[in-house]
Amino acid sequence: MQKYFHHDVYLVHRIDRPVSGLVLFAKNTRSAAWLSELFRSKELDKTYLAIVENEPPHTSGSLVSRIIEKKQG
Repeated sequence: MQKYFHHDVYLVHRIDRPVSGLVLFAKNTRSAAWLSELFRSKELDKTYLAIVENEPPHTSGSLVSRIIEKKQG
């Protein structure tokens, strides 16, 4: 990213493992801290859109998945 933008960029949040989408970067540490605080305080949140083949049985639900794989043994 640094080569492309010709200056440092700062990761603000990550993408959850079972989804794809946008990643938010900041141009400086001040902006990164501000945006991170908005996520932490729930003033800014992530929205997920599911594209499905058939009509789901319920109008809402939850996707529960581990962020990291649990080691065997």
